[in-house]
Amino acid sequence: MSFRVSHCGDVHLEEDRYFGDTAQCLEWFVYDSVRQSTDLFVIDGDLTTYKATIKERNLWIDMVIRMADHAPVLIVSGNHGKESDGDLYALAKAKGKHSIYLSTEPELIELGHVAIATFPYPRKADWVGTRQEHSMQEAFVDQMEEFNRQFARRSAFYHLFFGHFGVAGARVSSWAAVSRPVCRVPAGTSAAP
Repeated sequence: MSFRVSHCGDVHLEEDRYFGDTAQCLEWFVYDSVRQSTDLFVIDGDLTTYKATIKERNLWIDMVIRMADHAPVLIVSGNHGKESDGDLYALAKAKGKHSIYLSTEPELIELGHVAIATFPYPRKADWVGTRQEHSMQEAFVDQMEEFNRQFARRSAFYHLFFGHFGVAGARVSSWAAVSRPVCRVPAGTSAAP
């Protein structure tokens, strides 16, 4: 049995910077995912760069509803904008034919025969007063071990993991250093599913 996932992250939608190009890329992402019969959409953090403007929020709500009309949607909180301060809750309240899940803390979500572990961007404030306060790395390892235990109890399931965090030693790029891609919907087709 197959299970198709359409995944994007770090979109950094900005009303005053490449908004039209980014919107067109999101349109193509949804269109192509629906055409490919995706079983799950994942938006993995940093939907906007700053606190979402009304225009940015409205575009994301429209995209999330289109996604949820086709398959479940998982939104994982990132570190930009005000995602950790409730900026994503409007998206989680949107309604489609399928469920919309908002992950703001580590959790395991079951969707039929699929177990999905999520690890949103960790905020130090979330660890204050815990034994992990001085070692976020230790807290991360503890959470991964817990996910592995939960996966082991679901041996017949697909096991997926999505998170928004940095990895020590990883090399990253900067949008300032590269040109922004322009995504185009194929001629003769509609971006709307």
